[in-house]
Amino acid sequence: MKLFNILVVILIGISIFKYRDAFRCAINTIIYGECVEGQRFVLFGEEEGEIHLADLYEIDPDEKLHKYNAKDTIQYILHTRLNSENIKYGDDEALKSSNFNNTKPVKLIAHGWFGHSKSAVNKIITEALLESEDLNVIIVDWSKGANTFYTSSVKNVVAAGEYVAKLVDWLVTNDTPIKAFHLIGYSLGAHVMGIAGRSVKNGPIPYITALDPANPLWGSSSQRIKSSDADYVEVIHTDSGHLGLKEPLGDTDFYPNKGSGQPGCFLSVGCSHSRSYELFADSIDHNSFVAYECNDYKEMSKGKCSNLSQLKMGGLGPKNGSGIFYLATKKNKPFYMI
Repeated sequence: MKLFNILVVILIGISIFKYRDAFRCAINTIIYGECVEGQRFVLFGEEEGEIHLADLYEIDPDEKLHKYNAKDTIQYILHTRLNSENIKYGDDEALKSSNFNNTKPVKLIAHGWFGHSKSAVNKIITEALLESEDLNVIIVDWSKGANTFYTSSVKNVVAAGEYVAKLVDWLVTNDTPIKAFHLIGYSLGAHVMGIAGRSVKNGPIPYITALDPANPLWGSSSQRIKSSDADYVEVIHTDSGHLGLKEPLGDTDFYPNKGSGQPGCFLSVGCSHSRSYELFADSIDHNSFVAYECNDYKEMSKGKCSNLSQLKMGGLGPKNGSGIFYLATKKNKPFYMI
């Protein structure tokens, strides 16, 4: 029995040493709210509560063999109040016979790393959207590009975004007004939608909502989402400096609870990250998330902003406003403070 206990301790010690960056990242997130620069391993809590270890130095040894083909692998699933069905890019006749309605708003949603069409982010937001309004919701299932090495998934974001742009342009040629579109992306999916927005030929896209845009390997990337990707880009930061980028990226950047350490998420990997889409869905249901403008990021990080103006976070449409905004939320639904 003693020998068994010794072996267990040795194995734990080896694991901690091998993945020390991941443990250090987790500890730093708890204490300081963000990871240290240059760590190799990051623990991702993605979508359905699964935990994945991202090795930021890892390279797929068969990268050429596994070359990502967005055109042949991305699926678009249309959800309306009538039914759910797949739509195929470029098939005009199938589009006309579907329940897609080009006179109604079109909401596109892109999942994150290790996501898929039935991921929580898609389910929760789709339900909120269809309860609030009769519209078109299109799930962008780019799981073939997202369910691989993290480093490879990052590379696949560009191809996925460019192919989403082709879908938008095709729908516009089928008499859908560009003003009808709203792109919504979570984690890596936020960057997918940023690239889609800047790649649309019939643009600009009127509205993009970026839900805690992925941080690892995106800190200095020129491909990350930015305010110029649409007429109005709104970013909701909930895991700043860890799984999500902390710096302002959009026209408006909302930082619930200072952008990290979300209520009820202590020691739960990925909880703060996924809280971004939970808050957004709740904002569609209630439209009650009043935020207060801050002079700068430093003031926001103290949670004591000058209250220059107020703006509601999330919701169905773009806003007249810009800047950095702070708000407090609760740990359970409804998340907004009364």
